[in-house]
Amino acid sequence: MSKEIGIFVAGAMAGALVLFLVGNQFSPVSPTKTQFKVTGPKGNGSIELNVEGESIDYEKILETMFSNDFLRPAAAGWLAEKQGLYNIDREELATAIATKLCEPIPQEPLNVRLAKGRACAEKLLAARLRELALKRRPPFHHVGKEGKMGYPSIAEHRPRAGFANVCRHGDYYGRRLQIVNPQNGELVEVQADGHYNCTPATTFPDVQLGVKDIERLLGNRPLQELENVIVVPID
Repeated sequence: MSKEIGIFVAGAMAGALVLFLVGNQFSPVSPTKTQFKVTGPKGNGSIELNVEGESIDYEKILETMFSNDFLRPAAAGWLAEKQGLYNIDREELATAIATKLCEPIPQEPLNVRLAKGRACAEKLLAARLRELALKRRPPFHHVGKEGKMGYPSIAEHRPRAGFANVCRHGDYYGRRLQIVNPQNGELVEVQADGHYNCTPATTFPDVQLGVKDIERLLGNRPLQELENVIVVPID
């Protein structure tokens, strides 16, 4: 069986199972007391789910189906496409929220744009997600990364206190950052408005700080060429 036919058959089987279980609307199935069998369209493949017990336990059938490597992705795809139900860890869920939760918000006229935007934001799911994002609760929490801090060798390139240099095309340029010394917990907040071009030609630090901020992080000890720090974007 080709890959395309296999995917089609799996989807058809999963759909048949789900439809039978939720409402007997479609039934190319043959249940017995201990076995549940689905045959694909025109006999293209079949699968048997063995279920223990004196009668058909539909919850057990669903559990068995979603533990089956062949049917599980097909069932999830069928539920997403036909019923708008998505696994919580699937990218398609984010896409569906972005494109299907709210009506389109037009640019003009202004009163309609404002009304539509407000109606979207007030939907229960949208309001809850916006609250989580505003309060920086997971999955919208601040995320830190281990990185390397350096100090520019050329005086004119050294940032003043409260500012930093970062890779021009990296993740940090233009953002406000917390830089933390993992050894003593000291931190500084800086605005990453300076930049340098990071290329494969050599190793570049993730962030460069000025002398005052480095002294606050490290104290009076000598500065190594690259220091271990934690970088947390906060804006």
